[in-house]
Amino acid sequence: IQVGATILSVLKNSTANHDIIVLNKNMLEKNKDMLGRLTQKYEHCNLRFYDVGHIMSDKLENCVEYYKITIPDVFTNYSRAIYLDYQTIAVEDIEQLYKIDLADYMLAAVKYGEDSIKLGVLVFNLEKDYSHNLLQMASTAKTEYIDRQVINDACSESIYFLDEEWSMPPLEDIEDEALYLSYPNPKIVYYTTEEKPWYNPKLDKARYYWNTIRGTELQELTINAQIINITTSYTKKVFKDCHQFLVDKGGW
Repeated sequence: IQVGATILSVLKNSTANHDIIVLNKNMLEKNKDMLGRLTQKYEHCNLRFYDVGHIMSDKLENCVEYYKITIPDVFTNYSRAIYLDYQTIAVEDIEQLYKIDLADYMLAAVKYGEDSIKLGVLVFNLEKDYSHNLLQMASTAKTEYIDRQVINDACSESIYFLDEEWSMPPLEDIEDEALYLSYPNPKIVYYTTEEKPWYNPKLDKARYYWNTIRGTELQELTINAQIINITTSYTKKVFKDCHQFLVDKGGW
């Protein structure tokens, strides 16, 4: 559902031709068909799928967040690739990212802290030499956040920093409120909070997600997912409360 929303947000905000490739591992045909239905009316979209399972080690293949490090190996016939995490929603035309002058840079990204980058929106300059094979580096990396370490290590001296508005999280995930207020109109929203807009419509910036899927089959799917999530959460709470009650009373 979330991948479809991200793709729709790109297409609704752009008239440029887009070659959209969904990195996946063993994606179900019914999900591919759904994405095909969502995009079929957009003549400026060429939708394809690439299964990364055969080029990723067992250590990496079960985590979708690591799929991004396959980009330099997969898109060898491209000069540039824009990576969007499935938790992002484009609010403006991402064609602007294609037009950034990256002649002297390997990557464009939003800065995160003093010495790192946000990984939800990345622009790869594939004309540069990625001789530091990201997949090979990842297979030997010893850290919890393998993708962040690998991309930082390979590109740290050659990163063009995008404005914060290209990867704005909800207010609930921002420590610097002044920074948040400096960018009232995000170009891309990155839902980094534990709570997501498809489960909580009251989340800050959730409206961008819901406005994107309104009137599509994703809207019904998201509402159904909400119902399931609420039911599951309520059931877990009941069991937790019952357990605590028994603990407090020392049993039945």
